[in-house]
Amino acid sequence: MEIIKLENISKTYGINDGKVEALKNISLKINEGELVAIVGASGSGKSTLLNIIGCIDKPTSGKYFIDGYNTNGYREKDLAKCRNSNIGFVLQYFGLINSYTVYENVELPLIYSKRKKRKELVLDILKKLNIIEKKDKFPRELSGGQNQRVAIARALVNSPKIILADEPTGALDKDTSQQVMDILIELNKQGKTVVIVTHDENISKQCDKVIRIEDGCINSVD
Repeated sequence: MEIIKLENISKTYGINDGKVEALKNISLKINEGELVAIVGASGSGKSTLLNIIGCIDKPTSGKYFIDGYNTNGYREKDLAKCRNSNIGFVLQYFGLINSYTVYENVELPLIYSKRKKRKELVLDILKKLNIIEKKDKFPRELSGGQNQRVAIARALVNSPKIILADEPTGALDKDTSQQVMDILIELNKQGKTVVIVTHDENISKQCDKVIRIEDGCINSVD
């Protein structure tokens, strides 16, 4: 069953001579439970595509469906609710708040969604990712791999159906990158739909589907 569906999606920035077509007539389906890589050079449009899939940005034209719902008529607050309910984000440089502890960073999505039993949920996900002993530490006190585990914990704490990872291993060494990838693969085995933007062919070859994007267009789907 498809959980992500794009129909003729285009995204244009700027006007007149400054107009840039970041995406051009993209149509794409991702099924529930797939592990997908989006691969392309810098400026190819892959991050724009991920932002639209993640309800961070709106397309200029076309339709985007998530879990069967057409998001085109969504207002900003509707998109925010959709993000928080359905999607967990993992970023290249972690996106953690440096003045917050590990516990506080992971708790944030639960506060936004007004979830109950927050402490129980946070401690449970930190245990699963083997960083419970770091709960009172700050991001600056952790290694890159540990910070990425915190970012993954934050992405998972609301039990989203979809994990979107934007260059999740880009700031990590080879061994730590594979550890992070192993976590994403395990999450996929548990039923999560995982979409990874990456430059790393070693990461993409471990995915079920590889979408190659060039100049705002899908070049191939393998």
